[in-house]
Amino acid sequence: MPTKEQIFHRQDYRPCPWDVASTELCFELQPEATLVRTRLKLQRKQEQAGEPLVLDGENLELLEIRLD
Repeated sequence: MPTKEQIFHRQDYRPCPWDVASTELCFELQPEATLVRTRLKLQRKQEQAGEPLVLDGENLELLEIRLD
């Protein structure tokens, strides 16, 4: 079921409560699909310690997530 597009306004912007320490990307290209494996090392900013981690994407299917 289609959803109404969400609009973001600049005055609603808040800095991300996480710093990205490193990013690793691995692409598996196939004619019928592309698989992207991503490894992120994140560090929570101390001044925003109560904020949750939110992953946001469009037209993606999450196959797996691992937390350490």
